[in-house]
Amino acid sequence: MCQKKVKIGILGGSFNPAHLGHLHISKVAYKKLSLKQVWWVVSPQSPMKNEYKLNFAERLISAENIAEGSPYIKVTDIEKKLFKNSHKFYTISLIRRLKAKYKTYEFCFIIGADNLLSLHKWYKWRQLIKEVDFVCISREGSRYRQLASIASKTKKIQFIEAALLKISSTEIRGG
Repeated sequence: MCQKKVKIGILGGSFNPAHLGHLHISKVAYKKLSLKQVWWVVSPQSPMKNEYKLNFAERLISAENIAEGSPYIKVTDIEKKLFKNSHKFYTISLIRRLKAKYKTYEFCFIIGADNLLSLHKWYKWRQLIKEVDFVCISREGSRYRQLASIASKTKKIQFIEAALLKISSTEIRGG
């Protein structure tokens, strides 16, 4: 007998700091994709970022505070636990480990349109989009540019139009 897999959305990132935009795209993905949960995977260190305004513990607390009251969101430091002896945190490695550890789960990776514009710069991005379904949530100022991104030309990314919320971690940090 085939068992139906539990659908989990992964929203990975720095959460430097977490904000209502993260909550918004999680809610949209949760509803539109009929997900069981959305896991906020707070990354200890992004290969594409050199420094953070907040340290890892502060970013984790920031995410927990924003997600509080949303029972479908699970804030996790699983990436730090899975890669505790490493200083390299690549999304493809995370997805492979999650799939191996949680065989009854079906994962999708949620990104905002701003991240789609740089997805082709992620480590082994072509393999990554074969490993996990990507879902891109429209975001203010990126609606048309996202279609011009290198990654969107692969036709491997699902787009979801949503009411747009203009907010970002960069704006909150002040630069």
